[in-house]
Amino acid sequence: MNCNTDQSFNDILTLREVQDTLSHSKNNSPGPDNIPYEFLKQLPPDGVLHLYEVYNYIWSKQVFPDQWRNAIIKPILKPDKNRSAPENYRPIALTCTMCKLLEKIINKRLRWTLEQRNFFTTSQNGFRQFHSTIDSLITLESEILNAFLNKQHLLAVNLDIHKAYDMVWRQYVVKVLIKKPNHWKHD
Repeated sequence: MNCNTDQSFNDILTLREVQDTLSHSKNNSPGPDNIPYEFLKQLPPDGVLHLYEVYNYIWSKQVFPDQWRNAIIKPILKPDKNRSAPENYRPIALTCTMCKLLEKIINKRLRWTLEQRNFFTTSQNGFRQFHSTIDSLITLESEILNAFLNKQHLLAVNLDIHKAYDMVWRQYVVKVLIKKPNHWKHD
């Protein structure tokens, strides 16, 4: 990602990023590496430094360990659904803890960059820190009440596309993501 700011998205990771992300990580189920977060949290300072060096090697050389490409898939039954229908399960992928930790570091950096560049519209609440989809519901409720009090009409359209994620044209999404960031900006 090309950046014109002082702090580039592509800079090497900092030891502080690794330490902070590790300290805030919850003890989720480990993946194929079978390493629980608690093991990484108990590393001595020189162990964390070594982890930091490994992550920066991966980041700067743009290599990705083959073992991290594997996951343990656990099917989780959706609430109140028939157990015998395969479509009533959602897959949960348990990836390697070391990979998840690096993903969290990169995700935090990416979210920060997007927020700093005002990439998101003010009306987007989902998938943002300190925002919630409930904020959208509160905004809708407020608009309904204002329309009611002012004896006006309010038009709302809700769209729920069945299996939308499964039907996404992935190649097009990748193509859009590769475009320059100024093409993404919304108002």
